[in-house]
Amino acid sequence: MAEYVKKLALDFNAEYPIQTVFAKQLDENSRFLLIEPQLDGNKFDVRGCDVQLYAKAADETVKAISGAVNESGEMLFDLTDIISSSGIFVCDAKILGNGRMLSSCLFFVNVKQSILWSNKIKLYRNSAYSNIVQIKNDGEYYILGNTEKLIFTVKKDAEILIRRELTDSDYIEEENGYLLSLSSAETNIPVGTYYYNIKLKRADSEFEPVISKSKFIITEE
Repeated sequence: MAEYVKKLALDFNAEYPIQTVFAKQLDENSRFLLIEPQLDGNKFDVRGCDVQLYAKAADETVKAISGAVNESGEMLFDLTDIISSSGIFVCDAKILGNGRMLSSCLFFVNVKQSILWSNKIKLYRNSAYSNIVQIKNDGEYYILGNTEKLIFTVKKDAEILIRRELTDSDYIEEENGYLLSLSSAETNIPVGTYYYNIKLKRADSEFEPVISKSKFIITEE
């Protein structure tokens, strides 16, 4: 999956509409944001400058993030502190030189709530379960090819307890994702903590992780 949420072309001309970047709560693939600074549609180089990002949450708390400038003169920010919670953040990207602010630009980061807190699944034994699995690639929702699959696997040590394959037939367009459904019979396993993962099986039969090893907890009502 992509290393950045997306490569955002951010125009520092205040007359341009404020842009929105979408990220996913707690998702490692939403951790970094790469900004190409522009002025009236033309890229400008910020090498030799300091860059900072201020993000204000709905409760008015502000998080300050020091960024880095890469060799192409673009701005790189680590969004780990922002994606720890969901909601819309008002962000101000600042370019500083010689101790003074040269320019700044507002934009929004919309952190979508994770379908699973820390990707943990917790449910009652012998109960049905369903949720939407979404894949982001370079800021866009990824659509499976005809021969691609999402493989959901629950294990106890090396033993596979549950295995489901999601294909393009499981795609829910209005949710931009794939419906994962487990029957009550499938979750009728002993109470305890197990582990699951989700992998993308590509057309060439290579696997790529979507959700790495995470807890799958079965409890009694």
